[in-house]
Amino acid sequence: MKILTTIIFLAILTLCASYSEAQSITSIVQVKLQRHDGKTYRSSGFFVGERKVVTNFHVVYGRTTDIVSVYINGKSHLGLVTKISQKYDLALIELGHFPDKKPFKFCDPNTIKPGQRVRLLSKNPGIKIDFMKIKEVTDYWTTLDQRVEPGDSGAPILRRWGEDKCVIGVVVGTMYNQERTVVSPVQFLEEFLNEKLK
Repeated sequence: MKILTTIIFLAILTLCASYSEAQSITSIVQVKLQRHDGKTYRSSGFFVGERKVVTNFHVVYGRTTDIVSVYINGKSHLGLVTKISQKYDLALIELGHFPDKKPFKFCDPNTIKPGQRVRLLSKNPGIKIDFMKIKEVTDYWTTLDQRVEPGDSGAPILRRWGEDKCVIGVVVGTMYNQERTVVSPVQFLEEFLNEKLK
């Protein structure tokens, strides 16, 4: 009887974890826009609040309009670029009408240390999950021990799994001539989101 109870308990934990991970995946989006050079660009983003999506400044830079396409579960929705920060390489997109997605929690910056295992969640073009380790933590950036690819920009880097998962930062790109990924740290993301429009 005890063995059966243990098996049932473990099965429930697995289902809860699977549900949590499914929610994580639906909180990742693909951002699509056209730039002045006439080319169409696609990159990643993720929900940070009610109908609010974050991606990189360099993703929306050179856009022909503040209206961009945000793909959620394969369906296109119109979004408006409402805030940008070249300093932090971040941009905020607000959606007009879409059911709320559960935003990710943010990690405490003081708990982010080199050697911790993290993962990339992006839409490039489909769901992509890569496991990495934190290489370096500074006041200006966080670096990871592997390279990302074009299309991963704007994706969240998550630490932990299940209900305890949290964002340590946002993918910016690859460090020049090195097998490292540069991440805009979570404290910059929080400051950007809390900053009032001037």
